[in-house]
Order: sequence, then C-alpha cells, then structure tokens
Amino acid sequence: MTGTMKAVVLTRFGGSEAFEEQDVPVPQVGARQVRVRVHATAINPLDVQVRRGDYSDVPLPTITGHDVSGVVEELGTAVSEFSVGDEVYYTPRIFGGPGSYAEQHVTDVELVGRKPSNLTHLEAASLTLVGGTVWESFVTRAHLTVGETVLIHGGAGGVGTIAIQVAKAIGARVITTARKKNHAFVHALGADHAIDYTTADYAPEVKALTGGRGVDVVFDTVGGDTLTRSPLALAPLGRVVSLVDIAQPQNLLEAWEVNAAYHFVFTRQNRGKLDALTDLVERGLVRPVIGAVFPLAGIAQAHDLLQAGSTPGLRGKIAIDVSGSASGSASGPAGAVQQRAEVREVVSLRVRPGSGPAFEAAFDRVQTHLTDADGYRRHHLAPALHEDGSYLLEVQWRDLAAHVQGFELSPAHESFMRELTPHLAEPPSVLHVPA
Repeated sequence: MTGTMKAVVLTRFGGSEAFEEQDVPVPQVGARQVRVRVHATAINPLDVQVRRGDYSDVPLPTITGHDVSGVVEELGTAVSEFSVGDEVYYTPRIFGGPGSYAEQHVTDVELVGRKPSNLTHLEAASLTLVGGTVWESFVTRAHLTVGETVLIHGGAGGVGTIAIQVAKAIGARVITTARKKNHAFVHALGADHAIDYTTADYAPEVKALTGGRGVDVVFDTVGGDTLTRSPLALAPLGRVVSLVDIAQPQNLLEAWEVNAAYHFVFTRQNRGKLDALTDLVERGLVRPVIGAVFPLAGIAQAHDLLQAGSTPGLRGKIAIDVSGSASGSASGPAGAVQQRAEVREVVSLRVRPGSGPAFEAAFDRVQTHLTDADGYRRHHLAPALHEDGSYLLEVQWRDLAAHVQGFELSPAHESFMRELTPHLAEPPSVLHVPA
C-alpha cells in the first residue's frame, strides 16, 4: 500500500512539546508482517523515558508508542494466522522500528494476538505492554503460586491495577500500597489489604498482616528506596521483581539475611503472553482500568498527565483514541470478577480551602441546568475533606469528562466551568472508580 497517515512524531528529545503531528508514509508490509489500522494506543513510562532521551541511541525523528489495538488491513505474503478484518492487539517490538502513535502500524506477525472479544479497543490497548510485563514478572520470573502472598507497590497505577487482578487470578493473597482515597478502589480490584504509604511504613504493616513472616513476592513499580527496603517485608527465600531503573546504587545487605532473589524485568514481546491474558480477560478475571482518554492530537497532554502521576488523582492507564471510535462496545461474557472490577467515570473537583460555601452556591446554580442528557450525576453526596482544608467532590458529568480528556466543551458548559473554576484548587481530573 502507498499513501500517508497521521502520526505524532518525536522530533527531538525533551518535554512533551517535542511531539509534532505529521503526515508520514504508510509503512510497507514484509512477508511475515501485518498492517493494522490502529484504533487505540496507550501511554507508558517507557514512552516518557524515550521522549526525554533516556535511551539516547534511539534515532530521531521517530514514532514512539508501545501498545496497539486495531484491525488487520493487509497481510504479508507468508501470513496465514490472521485474516483481513481481524481485531488484534500487541506491543510493537521495542526499539525495533516505528511505534504506535500513528493511524497505522506494521509489525511482525509473531507479536500479534487476537483481541479479547469482551474488551473495547481502548481497553485492549491499555493492556498489551502492562499485561505482558505483569505476566512475565509473576509467571516467568517470580513463579508466583496459589496461596502465596505478594506485596504490590502502587496498586492504583497503570501497572498495579492489572497486577492485582492477575495475582488474584493466580490464587495469591494481595497486599498493596495506595493512598487512602484509593483503598476502596484497589479492594474492588481484588486486593486483600491496602496500606497508605503516605502515612504508614509499609514494612512493619506487612509483617503484622503476615504474622511476622513477610510476603513471598514484592512487586516494585515505584522505585526510590523500594529495592533497599523490600527485604524488610520479605519472607525467607522471597523474591523481588522490579520494573524500575536503578537511578543510584542500592544497599541490599538486608536481602542476604532472607536469601532474597531479585529480578529486573524489561519485558519481551510475544503472542504467548497475550493469549494467556486474553484467556484471563474472557473468563472475567482481569479487566483493564482506564484513568483518562485523549485523542491522537492530545499525546503531549497525555504525557504531561502521566508525569504528574497521582497528583491529579490518576488511576489506571491513560489511553489514546486514535480512530475516534475506539470506545465502542465489546461483546463476550462478563464474569463475576469483571463485574466486581467494573469502573465508572467521574470528574474530580478539588475545592480551594475556605471556598466551600461559595463553590457550593455556584455549583447549586450549575446543577439546575444539568440533566440526564448531560450524563450528570453527583457521585459523592458527602465531600472528602483534606488536611489543608480543601475537599474533593466527585460527579458524573459526561461532557465535562470528555473536555478534561481533550475534547471541546459546549458553549453552555463553558459558562458553567467559568463559574466554578475560581473556586477550584486545581484543574478537574477524570477518575475511574468502582461502580
């Protein structure tokens, strides 16, 4: 095929402003390759690292991105595993060519898996790299088994939300770290215990929860001093699996005392892991959690949101709707765990300290103009008060949620936001919470 496609190109290393939307040639298809119409992709910490220049040998300009969910449009001459029109998902070969921030992508057929029938393209794209990494970490490296206990750092994040569900599907007991406001959320995903890392030292908390024994596996998604302190929460002969680059030397003396094994994972792509994940998803044991959605033109804003981390209340993955229709319905069975992990999109509004009465008065005026047609519903009748005097109010408001995620707001709703904005401590954010 000849022609051009829209792509978001990394023109230089640096901040999110280094991305440019361009028309680029559609790649040619080799004998054992497929060309896929990309419906959705997602944002990963690896994408941010590439953009910053952490991997300075990446040639520029380049198209990055490491998740694809889409539809096969062309087959190589030696491809028999798929047909044109098949829905597929996969992680492109890392550092092996153009990535997924584009309307079309060409990849080796050995990397491609059939998309789970009960996921949308947005959900499937949010699973490929993260899910493959979690599978390799728990199954291939740590050999996590039924009845063991795992500590998952960062349970509300893009990796943690999948790690909790996969660990429970394996049959493990799950302890996770998360901010207090996310405890109900991680419990809904299957976590047995949650520790607020902002107010408690996780190591003694873990020891107390395990009767002094410690956990069999520590899964590190956050970095910092986790490698050094993990042995304090680890059982004898325990295993530590880390996804995080070691920024500086770590003192692992405590690890000797428990005969700990350390594994550092930079995941390898293959169809086998995707097929295993598809099985879990279609059995209702795993369901991706999407924290925010942006259009292809919003890649820069998506990177900024990921780097802000938990500051705006992000839970789960940031997905990119490349086709503009990737959130369409999916078919297939919905198991009990999938129902438990079902999430609902809400807009989080943090009100300035001391602005409560003025905000509530303005909000009451706005509410009189909102109807079911706006997808509006107040999610929490009682706001959550914070130590600094601010408080969070969560509402279901479909049009505002779309606006926060990069789409235009109607003129009427723009006037509503002008009335509310002076009373907010930070811009609104979109969360996905248990239904």
